[in-house]
Amino acid sequence: MGMHGIFNKMANEITTNVAKELDMTEVISSEMSGIIDYGLWLETVEIQKKFNNSIAPDWQMDKDHLKYDFWMAVLDETVEVLGSRHWKWWKNSNEMGKVDWDNIKVELIDIFHFLLSIAIQHDMEHIIFSQLVNMEMSKDEHSVARDDKFFDDFWNEFLMAVQMKILPVACIKLVEFWYRAGGDTTELFKEYRIKAALNNIRQEFGYGAANTYQKMWLDKETSEKVEDNVIAWKLAKDVDLDADTTKTITDKLRNYYLEHVAI
Repeated sequence: MGMHGIFNKMANEITTNVAKELDMTEVISSEMSGIIDYGLWLETVEIQKKFNNSIAPDWQMDKDHLKYDFWMAVLDETVEVLGSRHWKWWKNSNEMGKVDWDNIKVELIDIFHFLLSIAIQHDMEHIIFSQLVNMEMSKDEHSVARDDKFFDDFWNEFLMAVQMKILPVACIKLVEFWYRAGGDTTELFKEYRIKAALNNIRQEFGYGAANTYQKMWLDKETSEKVEDNVIAWKLAKDVDLDADTTKTITDKLRNYYLEHVAI
């Protein structure tokens, strides 16, 4: 059996196991409710819906991605993850194999935005939540973070799922690789909200067709120009994770942009 055959067998088993809907009674009454803040999860889904609606009102009906190719967006960000391990020997051979784990997590958050959108389209976002619960419950038992096989497995498992557009497998594997990159659910919720807030600011100040948005921001601490996500992470570092997190960070970014960038 070749690689595709093996992967198909695994994918079919996973799809069968996760096909059923999540029992909401179980979420509320069982130990799940003590592991993950279900309210923050529901808010995460709503944040994604609201943002997608603001830029592509008919996105949820485009399940075949004829107009909005979310799978292509996921694939593009997947390449960015793989590029976080230096491999360009013609640029700097001394850096070969060096891994930027912080950037990996940034790119995985971008993937999460697009994959969550696909899951919402197909009423399968419960798969992501279920896997988050599974990983939280087992992370102390056999957690392996930032291991040497991360990139090979990401290529062979997540990239394969994306290429074949097998949504359940992609959802499960994305959460798995988030944990293998050193993250957890609380951090996922926080970093998702940071990027969601930055996306709001980008749209507000003309990131799209208007092309008036400035992506390079002045870092007032170093007086250097850096990408906007660097400043976003700095400003959000001490913001608490709660129902107001996205609004709080959005306001911080807006004030910073008006004061230090759009001048």
